Amino acid sequence: MAKKTIYYIFLLCVFFTIQSCSKTETSQDKIRIAIVAGTEGDAIKTIYKNYSKRIEIIELSYTALREQLQSSLSTNATNFDIVMIDDPWFPQLADYIAPLEPVPATLIDDIIPASLNLCKNPYGTGELKALPFVGNTQLLFSRSDRLREAGLNTPPQTWSELIRFASKLTTPENGKFGYAIRGRSGAPIVTDFLPIYWSLGGKLTHNSKGTLVESVDLETFISALEIYKQLCRLSPPGSINFDWTEMTAAFIHGTSAMELNWPAAISDIEKALPNDSNGSRWIISLPPGLKTTGTSMIGNWLLAIPISSTKKQEAKDLILWLMDQQKAVANTGRPPTRKSVYNELALKSPYFKVIEEALESSTYRDRTKKWSLIEDAVSRSVSSYISDDATAEATAKKLKKDIGIILQ
Repeated sequence: MAKKTIYYIFLLCVFFTIQSCSKTETSQDKIRIAIVAGTEGDAIKTIYKNYSKRIEIIELSYTALREQLQSSLSTNATNFDIVMIDDPWFPQLADYIAPLEPVPATLIDDIIPASLNLCKNPYGTGELKALPFVGNTQLLFSRSDRLREAGLNTPPQTWSELIRFASKLTTPENGKFGYAIRGRSGAPIVTDFLPIYWSLGGKLTHNSKGTLVESVDLETFISALEIYKQLCRLSPPGSINFDWTEMTAAFIHGTSAMELNWPAAISDIEKALPNDSNGSRWIISLPPGLKTTGTSMIGNWLLAIPISSTKKQEAKDLILWLMDQQKAVANTGRPPTRKSVYNELALKSPYFKVIEEALESSTYRDRTKKWSLIEDAVSRSVSSYISDDATAEATAKKLKKDIGIILQ
């Protein structure tokens, strides 16, 4: 009896050992991918189970993902095999990202150049280290029903024209305003303001013999600040604290008639403002410029492989597969980066051609590991000016000095 008991215990030990090894092997066999929580990451969550190999999704908030990537990649931790990267993070992480080449020429040729350039280190000319999965860029949203009521038949193409339109559409006594700024300090106000400065021809930095140096044009920056203050005065009360959700709500309710916003807003607007007997109640167009349409800020999400990954080939195969799935997951909240996908989506929803055109003419944030410091400096400057804490000239001179110190 004792011998049989020992024998059964032995068999159980062998069984659990085999099970344990099997679980370990299964865990090791997964491709681990870190994604951002939200609509961009959801694009991967909706399709990953269709892949031929097992995938483990690690979903993190925007801030948590950024912190995890900076910590894990810089210490060569093996937490992830693929990571989603917001494009302004790329310069900080590029040294810890594995080269992705070779990539099929048919895919490269199909990707919009403005998106592909974000994936190269140095920007635009260096080694390919990622592929762009979500092609966000800003658009000018206009309430076409309110424009028609005011006798305005087309969206504005220049900032001076936009101010004129917004002035005509602003009647504070009726709670109606012509525009809505995204005035919350930090990234919101910077992403809202910089397209104005860029559209006037301004730059914050430029590359001089391999070194990034400050290049704020005082006159242009002052002009951009003055335009932004006029837009602030034509915006609803409290817009100095607006983020994109508050802007979208003001637009839907008719409180504001125009705004710079991201494609993610289209879904909510489309549901809330269906066509009426007069046609479309809203429209998207390219951001205004100085003498014609201007430029928007690009904000793509990239897929890359950490150098520390032990499954680089498997990870690369998965990235290529995901790029082939763009049509299946693309919508207004996660615009594609491939020309062929835009062509197909535009057959049903013509505004995708506007998104594509905006992406093609978009402007990238300065490619430097110190971007977050520059962003903070711009935020402080613009926020201070629209709060009437400083003159435009003093604000521009201070920013020029601050960026110069940051880049030393």
